[in-house]
Amino acid sequence: MSIQWFLEGYFGNDGTALLRMPLNIFPARVGRDPALALPIVRPDISRVHAEFFQRDGELWLRDLGSTNGTFVNLCQLHGESVLRHGDVLHFASHELRLLEAPCRVDDELSTTRFVAQPQAGKLPIGLHQLQQLLDARQVRCLFQPIVTARGQLYGYELLGRGGRSDLPFGPLELFHIAESLPGKDAELSLLMRDAGVAEAHAQLQGRACRLFLNTHPAELKQPAQLMRAMTRLREAFPQQPMVLEIHQDALTDIPRLKQLAVELWALGIEMAYDDFGAGQTRLLELIEVPVKYVKFDMSLIQGLHLAPASRRSMIASLLAMTRSMGIACVAEGVELHQELQVCRDMGFELIQGFYFSPPRPRLDYPDA
Repeated sequence: MSIQWFLEGYFGNDGTALLRMPLNIFPARVGRDPALALPIVRPDISRVHAEFFQRDGELWLRDLGSTNGTFVNLCQLHGESVLRHGDVLHFASHELRLLEAPCRVDDELSTTRFVAQPQAGKLPIGLHQLQQLLDARQVRCLFQPIVTARGQLYGYELLGRGGRSDLPFGPLELFHIAESLPGKDAELSLLMRDAGVAEAHAQLQGRACRLFLNTHPAELKQPAQLMRAMTRLREAFPQQPMVLEIHQDALTDIPRLKQLAVELWALGIEMAYDDFGAGQTRLLELIEVPVKYVKFDMSLIQGLHLAPASRRSMIASLLAMTRSMGIACVAEGVELHQELQVCRDMGFELIQGFYFSPPRPRLDYPDA
């Protein structure tokens, strides 16, 4: 097994042809000249623009005096620079991503075409740094309390964050990077969950408190792997009350959900449906695979005191139906006293939102 470098990027007039081209002959020059190893026929590319080469076992890139510049991770290259897996390269305005992957010696290397949708966000920067984050477990966790309708502590939701200065802190941006490579989104989710439980357990010092744990939809596609991770977590923290949150967008395979619920129950782990009502409200799953909690999405809750009667009636009906099945309902995103009052009047048992506390690094909400 050897390591092979690839360049990946969008080509074609419509920008939807994603090509992955091997870099296997060095030096490899990039430019508008079709006779070069890596021709990019675009008017803003110089005839001989830049050059890939190897030195001391590493891959390097050198600008060859191009008119419109060569950039590595948005920094203009002056001279030459060593490259890393995941670097995003720009030759003038043309964007490519550098990848390395293991391959067998007898593999036939050729350009590969992928069917892909246009990417508004283009190729994310930071894959090399993300791998370093995963390897070094450089994540942080914030904790947001979930309280009763009267403000008493019920539990905490664990909210993973990045822990490197050269990567985003927020989860949306971080998962955008992770989702660009197979398996990294699930790996990042697992790391954030494990690190969060360990930190919460250390802070609780034996106090009993429910922890609500997030999943990424990619994890639901490999339920056996998710259950192995949850089994390890239970073995590490045998007395810790835990709730696993499943995003409603992942609720498409009822037999798989049923099996997951059974296996979680055997571990003493409760299950919740998260972001209920965001997009398609999946009532069938509530009937077929009832859970302990349903978290009503903030899009239903925020501004509820100003909502027309029809909207409030619809939410009240959803709430009543859900509670009739013995499911505890959580109102997410409560920020105003007026929102809290409406949620109390409707019958929400549990509340989460900035009205009581933003996410914090400490589990310091008053117990009483």
